Amino acid sequence: MLLATALVSRERAGLRPRDRLLCLGGSVQDQTNSESIARDETFDEFLAKEGMLAETEELALKEIIANEIGEAMKERDITKTEMAARMKADRRQLERLLDLG
Repeated sequence: MLLATALVSRERAGLRPRDRLLCLGGSVQDQTNSESIARDETFDEFLAKEGMLAETEELALKEIIANEIGEAMKERDITKTEMAARMKADRRQLERLLDLG
């Protein structure tokens, strides 16, 4: 799972900047819900507990696919227009795929 994507999902969930440290493995005790995090809890377990695991994994997969397509385009020197035509898609659809952020 990609941490950057997990951070995007966390932002959507409305966590405060102080809570971000907690998601990155920090030891902040002041959480939004006033619970303390278990030291042996994995990041995936934390996301599952917060109800964000499925969404985070989905976004991570989309990011991986977009990066793979982008790298293949660079290696083969293919333009976005040409790649969209090969995928039988509109260039705007390809743009949305490649620009997930």
